Amino acid sequence: MQFLIKTADRRDRGFINIRVVMIYLKSTNREAQHDPLAQAPEIRLDDPFSALPHRESFVLPQRENLLQKINAAQLTLGQQGEYSEVPDVPLHVYETLRGKRVLMVDDTAVLLAIYSRFLVSASDGHSDFVLHLKHMQKSDLMDAIIAKRPDVILLDYELEAGLKGPDLVAPLREQLPNCLLIGFSSVPSCNQFFIEAGADGAVLKRVNQIPQTLERIAEVVKSRG
Repeated sequence: MQFLIKTADRRDRGFINIRVVMIYLKSTNREAQHDPLAQAPEIRLDDPFSALPHRESFVLPQRENLLQKINAAQLTLGQQGEYSEVPDVPLHVYETLRGKRVLMVDDTAVLLAIYSRFLVSASDGHSDFVLHLKHMQKSDLMDAIIAKRPDVILLDYELEAGLKGPDLVAPLREQLPNCLLIGFSSVPSCNQFFIEAGADGAVLKRVNQIPQTLERIAEVVKSRG
């Protein structure tokens, strides 16, 4: 699975340094047989910031190390190419997530890659990612998560080898008592299982509304302060 991101300047609608982002997902191998995202010939995110309320400007952290971390994450996740700039994030999201170790756990590399650049920007470089591979047992995944020492975990529902995200809530709570656990599924009904398992919240994972998704994550984090 590969993706291509194109950007273009936009300075209307009262925003500062907004980037228009178009993401195209295309299947490049037999992964399409198993990955519902890969089955779609093309997914386009045309100006994902357009639906945000026009109430504040955006902040773009001008730090070269952020860009290096974004590109390092892309390489680790098996994605080709490099970005030339750090994406904008809503100011209030940046203020809430800045400095927090936000860890996204998923079994789909392309989703981690899509979200990585925004989470790295929003957390001021403190985000990290765990890709659950088929050979990893529950204990392996737990060890990988704990080793990151996260402040916030965004946990996918449907993981590899039949493992479900809610099954990790209780053991993670025991090992990381001060960490916020947030269910992060693209299926609303699945997120409810996280709440029932004792997670601190659940956010709908959407690839076509990333800014709104970041806002919701920030709301959960702020409410649990």
